[in-house]
Amino acid sequence: MYMPLCPTPSFIREGENGYSIPAVTCARISGSVPSDMAEEMKRLWHGFTCGTGKLKFEAEDLGSFSVCFGAADDLMLCREDSYAIEVTPHGARIQAVDARALMQGWSTFVQLLYPVSMQSGSEEFRISEVFIRDHSPLALRMIHACIFPETTLEILERTIRLATFYKFTHIIFEPWGTVRFDTLPEMGWKDRSIAKEDLRSLAKLARSLGLEVVPMINHLGHATQSRGCAGRHTVLNQAPRYEMLFEPDGWTWCLSEKETHRILRGIRAELMDICGEGGYFHLGCDEVESYASCPRCRNLDKVKMFADWINGLSEELNGQGRRAIIWGDALLEQARWQRPSYATSKPEQQTHLALDSLDRMVMIADWQYFLTDGTMPTAEYFKSMGFDVLSCSWDLPDNAKSLSSSADTLGLAGTMLTTWHHLPAMLRHIDAYGAQAWQGSAYAPPAYGFGSSAILRKVMPRERFEESGFYAMETDPWPLKQVQ
Repeated sequence: MYMPLCPTPSFIREGENGYSIPAVTCARISGSVPSDMAEEMKRLWHGFTCGTGKLKFEAEDLGSFSVCFGAADDLMLCREDSYAIEVTPHGARIQAVDARALMQGWSTFVQLLYPVSMQSGSEEFRISEVFIRDHSPLALRMIHACIFPETTLEILERTIRLATFYKFTHIIFEPWGTVRFDTLPEMGWKDRSIAKEDLRSLAKLARSLGLEVVPMINHLGHATQSRGCAGRHTVLNQAPRYEMLFEPDGWTWCLSEKETHRILRGIRAELMDICGEGGYFHLGCDEVESYASCPRCRNLDKVKMFADWINGLSEELNGQGRRAIIWGDALLEQARWQRPSYATSKPEQQTHLALDSLDRMVMIADWQYFLTDGTMPTAEYFKSMGFDVLSCSWDLPDNAKSLSSSADTLGLAGTMLTTWHHLPAMLRHIDAYGAQAWQGSAYAPPAYGFGSSAILRKVMPRERFEESGFYAMETDPWPLKQVQ
């Protein structure tokens, strides 16, 4: 093997021979593969042939999803297989259950290529003889991307291309003060927003790579659309007259204000239009520190108001063919769940009491950033209550490994990698995060440390310094304190 494959396939057997392919070549493709996905497959071929390759597809109808080079035989997929690959001295074939799985198999296949001749005009590559069967025990493998004012389109494209290559299934787009919605333009900064058309183009790119885009906007806490430590409020800094939409400190949306409901409904519609078709909508609802604290809300039944809010949103989304996702911390009582588990339902709010009343179609994203021992009692609890659960990790490698394993062993719906303000730095290790999500409890750390760097150069070739690599600079971005 030229380099260790990442993620490691479920089954791999190597032979002694191999198959040679010229960089400029033709392959046969079968199945209803979207044309834009086929173009992205060609783009990957170009990147993995040292920028010299050109691939042409010829359509053939085998009644299955496959790509074939040379005289490769048809492959029979086992029941669990997402895709299979066979390389013999006579040819190579990738066979898959659907278009997304074919792209996953293609991401594995191009890793098998290694150069044997770089003579101009006769560039040639070789693939070791190999047989691969592969699948993931986790159906949902999501990555959550916050779109901050500092987040560039380049970073988002990098995230999309790497997430797809490492076999994530969904990417969550959560704008933080970066979209000027028609419903409420002040939800985005005048001077630091991203054009809707640019986000729409990125969503289209994601879908062409087999990645579903999940729209997200916070529907309770984090209503400032800015990080709490920064002291900004995207809406109220620009338009103080909207103060009644929020609880007194601005951190939480006011649910007793009818205009709040109308505005968020409009924003949901605009986000779904930007992100395109899909089966989910992430509603947030974490860290609801000032929930129901205004003079109207504090006199209402806080538990019922919380449950009615989530259930109403779930019903509306179900009618649109989507499932609601919410964070789980407000449904966990602080007095019951001690560190390292994390819970935010306080005695004055009691939002955890709403769990019994919630629609079981709601999916709970259980973020537990301090668990590293392979257990996840909060996820077990939510599952025992009849909910589908996503284990959600962050930037600690042991945490991500532990929660991916827990999602597998507990039979959860899947796993989600959250990135928050650490997105650019976390992309350096996205090979490990992707492998953890794909392999679940079978994950073992890769034997090399720069795999994602080698892949980045191929999936997103860039010649300019500022656009290449994971960081915008080589030196520490934080200035040293002045020596006294």
